[in-house]
Amino acid sequence: MEDKFLNELFISKWLQDGLTEIEKNEFNEWLQVHNEHRKLFEEFRLIWDQAGQISFPTHNKQIVWEKIRSKISQTASGKPYPFISGSLQLLQWAIPAAATILIIIGLYYFLQKDTLTVEALNGKVTHVILPDSSEVILNAGSQMEYPTSGWEETRNVKLMGEAYFKIRKAQTSFIVISDDVSIEVLGTEFNVKTRNDKTEIVCTKGKVKVASAYSPQEPVFLTAGMGTHVREHSVPVKPYLVDSDKKTGWLKGELHFEQEQLFSVFEEIERQYNVTIRTNLKNSNQKFTGQLKVSQVRESLDLICLIAGIDYTQINDSTFFIHQ
Repeated sequence: MEDKFLNELFISKWLQDGLTEIEKNEFNEWLQVHNEHRKLFEEFRLIWDQAGQISFPTHNKQIVWEKIRSKISQTASGKPYPFISGSLQLLQWAIPAAATILIIIGLYYFLQKDTLTVEALNGKVTHVILPDSSEVILNAGSQMEYPTSGWEETRNVKLMGEAYFKIRKAQTSFIVISDDVSIEVLGTEFNVKTRNDKTEIVCTKGKVKVASAYSPQEPVFLTAGMGTHVREHSVPVKPYLVDSDKKTGWLKGELHFEQEQLFSVFEEIERQYNVTIRTNLKNSNQKFTGQLKVSQVRESLDLICLIAGIDYTQINDSTFFIHQ
């Protein structure tokens, strides 16, 4: 009976909701008897559903599946688990505590126990749908971690980097932890950006509560068009007016810098274009103000160097050297 469910044909039909009522009933009865497999199938379903919610250049689950299966690698106790063969080869088997790693067109998934980590690789912007149907857009070079269950009681995510959140309203607060900063909402839209020792929060819709782990009893509240920032071991500064379009310009492929240190600008260029920037600039405090369109890296470097009065040399396809 076990072979009937642990084979390529059945699992591919199950993932694509193609089971008959009889097959569904038999499968549910089998899961009740073999509860050790339930968690495994839940993880398979989660991975498949998440793959369908991501915006791919070519949105085709067959292509997605081929990329998934080509990257999956599972081991337990040093021994690989057997995997299914066929046109929709599914997964190498893993116990619930094992880790599943997927690389899918610039998206990195790490699923372990009840936590899922999603990373937008350099040069990629990634869309993620959370279990409560809230939407998160991860900027290039950013990472988010969240639980895969228990969202009725707790809606918490951890963020490293930058992301735009569109949160569905619910009775339970939605909390983003970024560095030592806590952002709490019920239902709203906002942008969070953590770079180096600074976390910046911009509210574009609704209301946002921002607090620091350094002094959680001193929160600030943001409404649409307001922002704040928190530096390491400090409290949020008094809310201030912001240009939301500029602060969220990266969603439209635009980068806006205002009195930004050049080294930070070049770090952002590395993330957005997936390139390496080397420099021997002596003035490390030099600032840059300007707007860039994320298109060709050379165009962006041309503009930066023109405004900053510096130059660059292209070493190879993905490495650039900045100099006076």
